[in-house]
Amino acid sequence: MMLRSAMEIFARGGNVLLPHGTWTDPATVYIPPEISWRNPKLEGFLPGYGDFYGDFVSRSSLLLRGGRHVADFGFLYPVDNLKAFFHFQFNFIQGDYPYGVLLPRETDYLAVGSELTTRIWRDFTFVHPFVLDEKCVVRKEGDQTFLRLDNAANWEEYRCFIIPGADVISWKNLEKLAQYYDAGGKLLATTRLPSMAAEGPEYNAKVQETVKRIFGIDPLTQEPRDAIATGQEDICLPENFVQAREINKQGEYVEKLADKTVAYEDSVYRERAVFVPRPTTENLKAAADYLVPTPDVNIEAADGTEIPTLNVVPRWDYEIDGMFQYMHKVKNGLDVYYFANSSNRDAEFTATLRGTFKSLELWDPITGETSPVEPAKISVDEANGTTAVKLALKSIQSVFVVGEMN
Repeated sequence: MMLRSAMEIFARGGNVLLPHGTWTDPATVYIPPEISWRNPKLEGFLPGYGDFYGDFVSRSSLLLRGGRHVADFGFLYPVDNLKAFFHFQFNFIQGDYPYGVLLPRETDYLAVGSELTTRIWRDFTFVHPFVLDEKCVVRKEGDQTFLRLDNAANWEEYRCFIIPGADVISWKNLEKLAQYYDAGGKLLATTRLPSMAAEGPEYNAKVQETVKRIFGIDPLTQEPRDAIATGQEDICLPENFVQAREINKQGEYVEKLADKTVAYEDSVYRERAVFVPRPTTENLKAAADYLVPTPDVNIEAADGTEIPTLNVVPRWDYEIDGMFQYMHKVKNGLDVYYFANSSNRDAEFTATLRGTFKSLELWDPITGETSPVEPAKISVDEANGTTAVKLALKSIQSVFVVGEMN
């Protein structure tokens, strides 16, 4: 279980790992919180920790620490919508609400993020509204337009930016995204298009006009939409969401919809913008393929096989445990790809990487062994500028593919 969890943490962006446990009741503590070889009470409980698990963690941390992350998609963290919904004095409805009590009914950012990372394998970075305002700039290179997270070292360049389901968005954020779109950038929106500004109702008309211009839909004509359940959203009745929103004393974030509304079901495609009201795996993949046709990494299962991946809770209720994920970083002039199969089934797949390489090697984080990728397992498409690599991972196994681009 510890190896499985470590793989998932590293594939999600973690780069330092210290196993530990926490007890909230001192009377139940039977070992110190640290779960490691240093704890004498765990002698023999972690066989080979020093030369197996510990070495795996050390090697993975070394490769994934530092450098810069590569992702095609920036993803707006919808904190403005969450804040607009929340009401501190609200007498919350009693019931079994396992996470976070109440959320806006259109809240889908965790579900969409899980689909991207564990089912269609398009990596992304959550971008806070302040970071979008202060650190992101539009950059053009030939016919490609990027929204650049302009950090000195860990910079990223997004080929598409995602606006998750929300009624409320910062007008400054939307204005920046509109500038990116007008310069040739691409936008993907899910579940619900925003119609109100976090800065106040005096900016609502600008939000509505901009959304309609980009996506071709008047946001006030949308019927209320609940995010698609994945097992991660709160268990809460839709009428409770409405009740919580309508009690907001300020009144400025209560939607005033058109007299006639539409229940959008099918995705709406425009030249450089797509609205996906139902962000299922199939709908998201179709939109991602349309907006970024040559992704940084494309994963395809080998003929006649499926890549076993599951990201729902509680995990122990399902036949398949674990998931398949990847992480791409650039470090010291090398492209480092981490592929992790934490599931209890084998995975055989082709990873098509954007770019061509002088050489490609497999680095095993368990054994420390390195070896060239067999030429028969590499296919280079010079016309599209991609390199396809055939890989196979056993259950609960991971590997680094390391190469120097041409």
